[in-house]
Amino acid sequence: PEDLPVTDSSGREQVLWRLFLDGPTAPVALKRSYEVPVVAGAGKAQPLPAAHVARSEREALMTAINAAAEQIDVQQTGDGLRLHSRIGRNKAMSVVMTLAGLVFGGAGIGMFVAAMNGEGMLFVMSFFFCLFGIPMFLGGLYVSGRSLDASVSGEQVETVRYWLGKSLWRRQAHLQRADQLVLTSGGSSTGTDQRMTEYFHLEVQGSDGRKVRIAEGLAGREVAEAFRDNIIRLLRLA
Repeated sequence: PEDLPVTDSSGREQVLWRLFLDGPTAPVALKRSYEVPVVAGAGKAQPLPAAHVARSEREALMTAINAAAEQIDVQQTGDGLRLHSRIGRNKAMSVVMTLAGLVFGGAGIGMFVAAMNGEGMLFVMSFFFCLFGIPMFLGGLYVSGRSLDASVSGEQVETVRYWLGKSLWRRQAHLQRADQLVLTSGGSSTGTDQRMTEYFHLEVQGSDGRKVRIAEGLAGREVAEAFRDNIIRLLRLA
């Protein structure tokens, strides 16, 4: 608006513009905020033609579907699907978790050693640092070595969790309707370019409320939603 000031970061009274994005709440709530520079100009926004918008939406959908295919291996079988979430795909998240856990856990252990040598007040700080750092370090190791196999045969779903190729446990569920396939948040990470990446899991929600994960670590909301829709189409769920 012409009657409002432009961005001004100098002086005592600064003017900053912030854009708030409040999107859909399902399958996972979308809320973002961005700080944007605003300068004076004569340009005005023009609505895009409907054909251009439709073409852009189709291109974005195809990009998301291709990205999902690169992240999760999907094979059609005689009476269903096999999904394989490969090991070591979410390197950024696992590296951040491992390094942060190592720093905090190492600091906590160092404080504990110092407390043993007479610095009694450091016992409390070492406890909290270790409480935060050690689980994060172990979680980073787990994420870096995990993989997941899921098979859908008719209405029967079976998953096998692996870590470094070793089978850990099995889960089973029944899949009958499309609304049983739900996306859940799998955390987020921020890269060196300051761009945040969200991760999502695809799970089957049983009639008893228990969820069984069939795909994990899908990077990007659009990719995760396209992947879920594609699985629904391949399984011909209603």
